Amino acid sequence: PDITKLVDSPLIDQNFLSQINLDVSTTKCSLTAAAVWAARERLHPTPASYGKKKRSALAPDTWTSGNSTSNATSTSTVVDRPGYGSCEYANKNFKGAADCIKWYQRNGLRFELYFGTLATNKYTQSPTYSLTTMLADLGGHAGFWLGISIVSLVEFFALFVMIFNTAFCRKNESTGSIKEEVETR
Repeated sequence: PDITKLVDSPLIDQNFLSQINLDVSTTKCSLTAAAVWAARERLHPTPASYGKKKRSALAPDTWTSGNSTSNATSTSTVVDRPGYGSCEYANKNFKGAADCIKWYQRNGLRFELYFGTLATNKYTQSPTYSLTTMLADLGGHAGFWLGISIVSLVEFFALFVMIFNTAFCRKNESTGSIKEEVETR
């Protein structure tokens, strides 16, 4: 975007624009840095202004009639910004500074945010006594009190499978077929 189009904007302070060199090579970053510098200079003026703070905005003079051939700063009028939280200058919302201060004491809010570290804690919910914990405890007690280990349990299982296989799944072999086989050799 072309930043030089800001020169014609009525929202931008023409006095500020006249202080900086605004051309096609001006970037957003350099314009932002210049605006921050100008805002700091306005809030905390240099000793040349003898410590007077003036909070005002420059706006084009809409109360004068006719076209003026002078520069932009001479056709500008200082317009105070009432209601911006300051009771030090012309605030047209209140009769005086005392009324303004009383109103802000009753209705104002002071918000202070304190934070510690930026570390976060993540909590997860899990069962107190899970299946894995139960099996580990059962194996530990069986090994300690009975002398049984996982290897012993696997061997007992294999023994029961072999006994079941020989007892119930045995084929009835006829003795005649063996005799015939011996004779043929």
